[in-house]
Amino acid sequence: MTTRIILTISILTLNYVNSFSQTTKEKIDRMTISYYGDSLITQQYELIVKSKRVYFITPHASYLHSKGEKYKRPIKFNKEEKEKIFSQIGKLSWTGLEQNKDRSNGKRYYSVNVYKEDRLIDNYKVSEELLPSDFKTLYDAISSGK
Repeated sequence: MTTRIILTISILTLNYVNSFSQTTKEKIDRMTISYYGDSLITQQYELIVKSKRVYFITPHASYLHSKGEKYKRPIKFNKEEKEKIFSQIGKLSWTGLEQNKDRSNGKRYYSVNVYKEDRLIDNYKVSEELLPSDFKTLYDAISSGK
């Protein structure tokens, strides 16, 4: 009986320590943050950490050919704003996001996808009320540059 309890506790502890949100050595290459709000059009942004670039992802991919737009459009920031945005990425509280993962009980929610070496590491779907404030300030800083 005690060995089962000890085994269960050790498995839960290793799972908690080994999760992406707890590892500080894990560096992400790319991150997308999206807002699904009252509008029918999703506001989705892609942040590439290595090259420090921010892209707005066009929501209507099937309409692009006739309109002449690209799938991703770069967003221009001055040097100070860009440094502020990418310094915020290093300071994000992933534990707060992990605790509220897949809690979207309304029509307005945020989606965060994290990539490493072009592989999806984790995706989060959090309602607007439960999103940590640092993610909200990051999204506001990005969307103001559009």
